[in-house]
Amino acid sequence: MEPYLFVLKQGQPIMETLTKHVAEKGWSSCSVSGIGAVVDPEVAFFFDDTKDYTSEICSGQYEVISINGNVAWFEGELMAHLHILLGDEKYKTFGGHLMDATVGPTLELTIVPMKAKYARKFDEEVGIKLIQH
Repeated sequence: MEPYLFVLKQGQPIMETLTKHVAEKGWSSCSVSGIGAVVDPEVAFFFDDTKDYTSEICSGQYEVISINGNVAWFEGELMAHLHILLGDEKYKTFGGHLMDATVGPTLELTIVPMKAKYARKFDEEVGIKLIQH
């Protein structure tokens, strides 16, 4: 399967738009990377000791320096798992686990469809949904 460029438009919610697109294409799973801009991203950090995320909604527009992750199955539904590196107007960067965001002017995603169907399962010991292989 060939890599595919998927361009999201201003105002679209990233997670919903991406998983819906992958489902419409009929892909089993895929890898995702990209650049662009987002508005009001919710970014999270996972604490291994407490097995819990803390998240923050960052108000405003940010450049997407890099977004990477995958779309796999969890409990019968497609789930996007993305990490994001953002830059602000003062050229400061930060990042983490992307909970969601709205597309700014554009978000250009390179999607690499996979033949295999990857699925996640919640791992009690680790405290997160891990891909089973």
